Amino acid sequence: MTKFSIKKCEMALKAIHILEEHLWVKTPKLIKACRFAYWHTSGDMYNWMILAKARKDYPFMYYQCLNEIRSYSLKALQAPVNRKEKLRAFVDCIHPRLLSFLLEYRRWKSKLFKNRK
Repeated sequence: MTKFSIKKCEMALKAIHILEEHLWVKTPKLIKACRFAYWHTSGDMYNWMILAKARKDYPFMYYQCLNEIRSYSLKALQAPVNRKEKLRAFVDCIHPRLLSFLLEYRRWKSKLFKNRK
């Protein structure tokens, strides 16, 4: 997660939109699943940008992902998913940047541990 690729980010988000557009059966459950996938992927891309220190290079994508996280995190919290995803949605409800901070801390702690060996 050190080298950010705007192309991969755009394609990941576009793929979910394409899937949603081409659903043959558009049930509320499938639409919710697509929105959950979009929230989750936006969160992944947001965290990737922060960890790769690419936020300033791609401000439009950064704010697009941030807005999607803010828009869907409460709905994601209500989705029928495992505890880990519910925790992530809860953290995003509090503040989207918090998860990125925790990931940065984990990376820093890992480097510190490796240097001690």
